[in-house]
Amino acid sequence: MKRMKKFRKGLMGIAILVIFCLFLIVSFPAYLHSPEVIENRLAKALPKGTTKTHVVGWLKANGYEAYPNNTESNSHILHAYLRGTRSILFCSYDLHIEFYFDMTGSLTDHNVEEEATCL
Repeated sequence: MKRMKKFRKGLMGIAILVIFCLFLIVSFPAYLHSPEVIENRLAKALPKGTTKTHVVGWLKANGYEAYPNNTESNSHILHAYLRGTRSILFCSYDLHIEFYFDMTGSLTDHNVEEEATCL
């Protein structure tokens, strides 16, 4: 009887450990694409003063979708998306980044927001 109780306790401990490991495996990719991590990555890779051409090139090389604010080539806002950064139950999350440029086409600032699409 004592052996069976020890076995159950050991089995329960292993089950808790497996669940914890699965949680880490599922949540870690979401951390890699959190708004804070992306914000830091953008600040290092695309400092203020970077040209619009360089920003678009970097975005495309790193898997982002980039769209100008309108059809004019001299638009001062560039929208970029990183799709499917995480998902929870019936919701999928994307990152939306707005890049702001001055009249000369140099980067002045950017803003990162997380957007959810749920069923």
